[in-house]
Amino acid sequence: MCGVFAINRLNVSVADREVISRSLSFRGPDYQSDFIEHAGWTIFHSRLAIIGLKNDFNQPFRGEDGGYLLFNGEILNFEFLGKSILNKPYQSDTHFLSDFITSSRFDIKLLEGFFSFIYIDACGILRWAARDRFGVKPLFVYQSKQTLAFSSEAATFERLFNCGVSQSAMEEYRSLRYPIFSGSYFNHVTEVDPGSCFVNKKYFSCLEQLTEDYTSVSEEELKNTLQRSITSRGISDVKVGLLISKGIDSNLINKFGKFDRLFSSGFKEDADLKYVKENFENIVTVSCEPDEYRKVFKSLRELRGEPLSVPNEVLLYMIALKARENGIKVLMSGEGADEFFAGYDRIFCWANKMKNKFCVDEFISYYCYKRPEKDTLLYTKFESLFQELVGLSCFEKIRYFFVRYHLPILFRRLDFALMAAGVEGREPLATFDMFKLASRLSPHDLVNLNIGKLPLRNLLQKSHGISFAMDKKIGFPVNLSHIYSEFDNLTNYEIWYEINRW
Repeated sequence: MCGVFAINRLNVSVADREVISRSLSFRGPDYQSDFIEHAGWTIFHSRLAIIGLKNDFNQPFRGEDGGYLLFNGEILNFEFLGKSILNKPYQSDTHFLSDFITSSRFDIKLLEGFFSFIYIDACGILRWAARDRFGVKPLFVYQSKQTLAFSSEAATFERLFNCGVSQSAMEEYRSLRYPIFSGSYFNHVTEVDPGSCFVNKKYFSCLEQLTEDYTSVSEEELKNTLQRSITSRGISDVKVGLLISKGIDSNLINKFGKFDRLFSSGFKEDADLKYVKENFENIVTVSCEPDEYRKVFKSLRELRGEPLSVPNEVLLYMIALKARENGIKVLMSGEGADEFFAGYDRIFCWANKMKNKFCVDEFISYYCYKRPEKDTLLYTKFESLFQELVGLSCFEKIRYFFVRYHLPILFRRLDFALMAAGVEGREPLATFDMFKLASRLSPHDLVNLNIGKLPLRNLLQKSHGISFAMDKKIGFPVNLSHIYSEFDNLTNYEIWYEINRW
């Protein structure tokens, strides 16, 4: 888990280098590299050491061919691939990836994990600038007539080039809390799409799995797949903890995993905090006060250089700080289950009722915080997106949207909030194996008239009871009117928009 930066020029000033370092150093508290000039590029890396802790594996990593790798994330099957394909044992996924990229047998589809990486060969040719299948790790791109640059944080480019705020992005933020189509908040700044490479284009689309070729999935198969996913996400040379709440996702992960410590945060009267304190002995909690929330929100907003997406980013950061104090550098979380297994009850139950009909206006009314008008660019983007999904049922159109567009927002939230505290986030329910299994399940298997995510609920029911497993949970609510009393005449969403505005 790290911060990467690369730009296709050598004349990067001292002042600009300071900006880059300040923008990315929080992503890599264990090591910040020098600025390396290489064949027409200037590159920089900040490291949070999780696998292969030796300094030998610091980056930018120079390969035997003279090229450089900038890598953020983890390749969790690196030992297996190293032995089976390269016939060599590896202590570090960075070292392995550098060798694998330059081998004749490189296939990005074989990589299991979460990552974004850049590879520039010895001649200065950009060979790879790629992102994992579901967009767990960020990779932003700045382009002008003469400049091409990559960074783990979009605000790096705003600070360097004064890009200006994109009005279309702000339109999306007003309705969605994130610029899901624009890619960033800034002009000339986009992001590499999930499952894509800037140079070599798309290598994965979740549509490949959403074929509506449904088959039965036994409880044993689901249990085994979940167990493998948790085990693979537990590969680490540092201690691993779990973010837990009253929700079924984190409780499932806890049931099938082994963790050094459990962590939870919230406000004093939160049901989640009460539940975890009463039910877990190895739990560490943080109870947030309004004044503390305001202070932390302001510091995170300045650090990120763009709006936060949801109020609970503050709570995630606070509990991640506590985890780091307890010697934990990796925290697992439950992202992915709702998107893969149809866990957003209202919208997926609606989609199931619609069968092969689809109405973009109804979808927007369910999904958007603030409904865009029909003549706006955002409305047109929604309309165009769903018109292109020919042949899919309403249910699978919605599942595609949540996996391709909504899930990366959650990853970005978790990535930033935890990285700001020097902790890596991992999502064992969002593995490729879990997605392949979930895509085989029909709407009938996933939802009933009222709730979704039925296979996961049924799996948890045996240990936690039917009342707990079938409960509808509202995740991490934050009553902003109690924190920002000066806005007590506004809704929670309106307050969030006001305090995040530039």
